[in-house]
Amino acid sequence: MQPIQKQVGERVRVLREKKGISQEALASLCNLHRTYVGLIERGERNLSLTTVEKIAEGLGVQVSELFAGMEPTAKQPPRAAVKENPKTRDLVADVAAIRQILIEAKLTDTKHYDALYRANLRKP
Repeated sequence: MQPIQKQVGERVRVLREKKGISQEALASLCNLHRTYVGLIERGERNLSLTTVEKIAEGLGVQVSELFAGMEPTAKQPPRAAVKENPKTRDLVADVAAIRQILIEAKLTDTKHYDALYRANLRKP
């Protein structure tokens, strides 16, 4: 099973091709950058609800049509049984909030941030 981003991207590509329009034309209709549409179709971007709505509108379909026929994504395997410390849980929530702020402020992108974060986790 594919991650949901890949499934949505494939669905956008199929609907776009059915309409007979290019990525550039879809980007123009949605007020998005043309390279961003390519990233979406390859499943390399996790879309906001606002972007999903823009794409559906640009394709002339209901939002639900973008998700029609998608198979459920594989469930994540359970994490190892570890006693969860409330301070750790708060720290994880804080890091997630900071990550989102940095990405929305365009001070970093998801891939760059995640790579730095993983690299720092490996340090002793």
